[in-house]
Formats: sequence, structure tokens, C-alpha cells
Amino acid sequence: MNRFALLLLSLLWLSAAARAQAWQLAWERQAFPYPIHALAFSPGGDSLAAGGHDCLVGLFEAEGGRELARWAGHYDYIRSLSFAPDGRRLLSGSLDSKFLVWDLASGKPERVAGHEVSCRAVAHAPEGPLWATCDDLGQCRLWRDGRLAYAKPFHAAAINAVAFSAGGEHLYTCSDDGSARWFDAATGAEIGRFQAFGEMALCLAVSADEQWLAVGGLEGKLKIFNLAMGREVASLAAHEGYVSQVVFLGQSDRWASVGADGRMAFGQAGTSELRRLAVREGTPLRALAADAAGKRLATGGQDGSLRLYELSPTP
Repeated sequence: MNRFALLLLSLLWLSAAARAQAWQLAWERQAFPYPIHALAFSPGGDSLAAGGHDCLVGLFEAEGGRELARWAGHYDYIRSLSFAPDGRRLLSGSLDSKFLVWDLASGKPERVAGHEVSCRAVAHAPEGPLWATCDDLGQCRLWRDGRLAYAKPFHAAAINAVAFSAGGEHLYTCSDDGSARWFDAATGAEIGRFQAFGEMALCLAVSADEQWLAVGGLEGKLKIFNLAMGREVASLAAHEGYVSQVVFLGQSDRWASVGADGRMAFGQAGTSELRRLAVREGTPLRALAADAAGKRLATGGQDGSLRLYELSPTP
């Protein structure tokens, strides 16, 4: 290899390293004594909700990490959280089979409903009083104005994640059956599916323009699908061990994930780009959330630690 090629490779490596360091730790705190399994930013990005193994919901200021509230209502660990678009309510799903709709002003659940088995995935639509709750039997229930609109078997195994499209027209799910599927949110009719893995598909995220779908699995693989083309475009060894959570950043095609290796991974959909940032190696990261602007990331650890990262201008 000639000197020019070596110089070019060095410059490319330095550029990637600089981009990887663009995420700077703003604060960290020991939020809970037990693992954090779920995180969600409020729509305005000023607060962060966290829940996990001790069955409590915690609310924290995004600026500085001050604890604002802590609420009890579940009897098994909290697996999923989602804010209403007006920021006044918070939806929580738990292995106790219940989902709660919390009123943030009073700190009390204004609605308590349940499934027959664990409710491990919940999502609020980006507009209006519409939310989805999913369970370990593979059933998804859609609620409109607090009333059940439908209950349908989306999968034959546990649903691990659910997400609305940015426009609210579609629902995306992934399951222990290894597949990722999407549906018409209004009717529950299936539109399409990908068999992402031979075993569990643990997490998913859909880009704001609905061009890209990212799905994480048990063996550390993250797969990227192009929805318009209807095919897989990348399979990345993002983590050592399972992929816990994946998100897209704001309106972009850039994604971030966390996993069992205690690292955050970063990339761009449609490419093989992969960068990693150690958060606490050897301590699994269970939860990840991004604010609506894609400028802040929060991680939740198996050790109960809560960290917030902010995107700094790339040097």
C-alpha cells in the first residue's frame, strides 16, 4: 500500500473517530437500584421518564437530571413507556399485564387497563388520543379516546416492541417469532413483514420518512430494511450479545442502539457505517431514548444508572 493510500485511510479513521466523539456525556445519576428497562423523552424534550425492575416510574429533568417525581402503580417490572403528544400523559406497560395512563400533573394513573398476560410494548400515536398496547401472546390492542377499537393477533409469539409511523397511519411490531411486521393502524390489517431473524427480534425503530426500518436481535445483529424496496440492505454486528434498543435520530436516517456489551452503536441507514461508543463496558445497557430533535440520547443500565448525552458540533 503506497503512502497516499495510508494517509487517506488515516484521515478517514480520524474523521470517524471525531464523529464518534460528537456525543458528550451531559450528566449521569444512579436513578434506581435495579435495572432500567424503559426510557422516553417528553415531546418538548424537557423531561425524561424512566422505569424498570423496581416497578416505579421516575420523571427527571433533561437539563441536569434532577428528579421531578417517582410514582408507584405496577406490580412487576416496567417494560415500555410512551408520552402523549401533548406531554400531559404518560403510558406505561408492565409484565404485571397492566398498562397505566399517568396524569403528569397529579402523578396518578387516570386509567388502568390490562391484557391477560404481560404487556411489554406500548406506544402513543403522534397525534390525538390513540395508543397501542401489545402482549406476550402476540396480540395488539388499539385504543381510541380510551376505548378499545380492536384487539388482533399480530404475531403468534410475544411482541417485544411497537411503534407508530410519524404520521400515525401505520403500526410496526417485532416479536419472539423473529419477524418485524407493519399494519394499517386504523384497521389492524397487515401490510407487510420481514423475517429478520430465526429467533427473537427484540427491538425496532422506523425512520421519520418511513423509508428505513431497523430491527435488533438476540445475537447482537442489527438489520436495516428499506421499506420502499421491500428488502434488507444491511446486517451489522452492532453489539456483542443482544441488542436492547434502537432509535432513529430526529428526522434523519441516522440510528443509534444499545446492547449487552455496555456500548452505544451508531450508523446511517443504507450504509455499512458502524461506530461504537463505550458507556460502561461489561454492564449491559437495557434502555435507550432519543429526543424529537435527535440532539439528546439517554441510556438506562442494568445497574440502574441513567445517563444523558448531547450532540456536540463535529470538530
